[in-house]
Amino acid sequence: MIFTENTKDDGERYQGKNDMNNIANAAARKMQNFVQVVTSANFKDFNERSDKTKVLYFTDKKTTSATLKALSKKYLDKLSFGEVRSSDAELVAQFKIEKYPTMIVVADQTEVYEGEMKV
Repeated sequence: MIFTENTKDDGERYQGKNDMNNIANAAARKMQNFVQVVTSANFKDFNERSDKTKVLYFTDKKTTSATLKALSKKYLDKLSFGEVRSSDAELVAQFKIEKYPTMIVVADQTEVYEGEMKV
């Protein structure tokens, strides 16, 4: 059974392959997600929509990771998380992204997280 954060949820019977990766992926799809996909077309709106500190996560993956979903929920009151796909050449060039994943805090001065990321 896979359960969500909703305590009234009866859960969903998992019917996929019985291996760790498939079960974890199915559970991750059920997680609440407060991450906005950011593109060059909506970056200005994302950056101006609230007073919260903005975090941009540049990735070459096609789906949002469970770790980023969890961070977006934990810091919902303090941070706005945006995910930028590697295919958005304009934002990748604007922020001088050279490797993936890269996490940037957008503030008066942009800061790049240089530590290891296991996502």
